[in-house]
Amino acid sequence: MEIESVSGNPTAKKESVSDVFERIGESIESHENRIRKSFEVGLADDSPLMSVPDHVKAQFERWDNTFNLPEDKALVEKVKRQVLELTNSNRDYVREKVIDNAQKAKLEMAMKAVSKTTQGIQQLLSAQ
Repeated sequence: MEIESVSGNPTAKKESVSDVFERIGESIESHENRIRKSFEVGLADDSPLMSVPDHVKAQFERWDNTFNLPEDKALVEKVKRQVLELTNSNRDYVREKVIDNAQKAKLEMAMKAVSKTTQGIQQLLSAQ
């Protein structure tokens, strides 16, 4: 089956349904790749969301310059380790939640795409 372009141009080329589906698939894949890249950039270890905040790094530096006694330095190092552990834990949590939400969104979009495609096919068939 061939369909005419919706542009209304009488010289517009006719496309088969499989060509239309192929273009739709390519478009969806392109959007998905852009979204995936955005997630990868946002979830990189050096991104603002995932790294130790600058004010915390500055505080670590102030502590290093302020505390000179071995007992104080040991306590500061312990606090720093705990802060870094919390940051890493938060980083892992954010990654897991983003991945879960992305998978849910992908499933929802796939279901909508199937529904819209089915509706489009039904409309094409009923129009003939």
